[in-house]
Amino acid sequence: MRLLFVSHRRDVSGGEICTQRIIERLRGHPVLVVLPEGAFSRRLTEAGIDVHIENALTSMTRSEDPYAFLKLAGRLPALVRRLSRKMREFEADLVISNALGPLPYAGPAARLAGVPNVCIHYHPVLKPGTADARLVFLLSKFCDGFVAVSEAMKRGLQLSGVRPERIETIYNGLDTEFYSPSPGRSNLLRPTWQIAPEVKLIGLVATLFEAKGHHVAIEAVRLLRDDFRSNTAWQLIFIGDVFENSKMGADYQLRLQQQIESAGLKDKVIFGGRQSRMREVYQDLDMVLNASIEPEPLGTTIYEAMAMGRLAIASNLGGSPEIIEDGKSGFLVPAGDSRALAGILAQVLQGEIDPAPILQAARQRVEEVFDLKDTVRRYDEYFATHARK
Repeated sequence: MRLLFVSHRRDVSGGEICTQRIIERLRGHPVLVVLPEGAFSRRLTEAGIDVHIENALTSMTRSEDPYAFLKLAGRLPALVRRLSRKMREFEADLVISNALGPLPYAGPAARLAGVPNVCIHYHPVLKPGTADARLVFLLSKFCDGFVAVSEAMKRGLQLSGVRPERIETIYNGLDTEFYSPSPGRSNLLRPTWQIAPEVKLIGLVATLFEAKGHHVAIEAVRLLRDDFRSNTAWQLIFIGDVFENSKMGADYQLRLQQQIESAGLKDKVIFGGRQSRMREVYQDLDMVLNASIEPEPLGTTIYEAMAMGRLAIASNLGGSPEIIEDGKSGFLVPAGDSRALAGILAQVLQGEIDPAPILQAARQRVEEVFDLKDTVRRYDEYFATHARK
């Protein structure tokens, strides 16, 4: 099979990382990725994956640009023609839209080129009756099938009107041999911010965007300091940066800094920035938070942390309950509930919870459900089913 992926992302987040992991292991098939120039294209090129730069591929970010749809309509015809031509030149057997963002371009282009196409649905979790749900239902006419990365995503597609038989759920996978527990610290983070070995380091790994709930985590550690008064030293570190230089993300970071200063937490909360050596990041952390206030498709950082032997605590919404068995392989808290999050942190720090059986169950859960070899096998079979014969 000759597989042509279309992505609209310049930057790199969990969805892009998961896509790269799959492509790298589909070496038996020629692959081309069409996407705008940026960190993601450079990352793929460095990994030896063929890319074609198409800078007109961008997301429709209505929240930041109310004229996004008008701009889309203006560039759509020419972009569809260019994509269709590239599909024919590459002799693609299947076109894959990497998330919903590129589907308005890739779907019609594939139809024009006479090539089947499918969409990997990473985000968002769709809600019935919304503009996004209606748009997805319209775009589904140009799509031969959907891959949902969690059952939560599948339900969202169904509520948007996509028939269930057109949707396949395939969990994103992880190289469980590479992401595995190891003794000792990596000392990637701690020396930089003078964090002593005995300090429990709590990490939130996510791009700086309000939906990720950094403000919830800040309030939780304020409560941890003021109301629970743990005797164990701790610090909170944010790993991640503003996504694609978003103005909303930059404004959010400023609000977080103001929240930290107002709460007197400047000595307890660190902005660790973007990190590329994630395995070493997890080695330096003791606990990993997912504080999202909107449904996560399938929180990559949750099962990465679990695979690395780190205690994971996540918001109980989206795909997260499909990863964590609450109280057995990690903890789930109500989304936006800073006090509940602080309570779990306090119990762990005060030794009221024995983490050993939880970490063991978490590692077993990842090996059984989120192994990358199984993910790649299922994608290979799915692509073969839908590709041009």
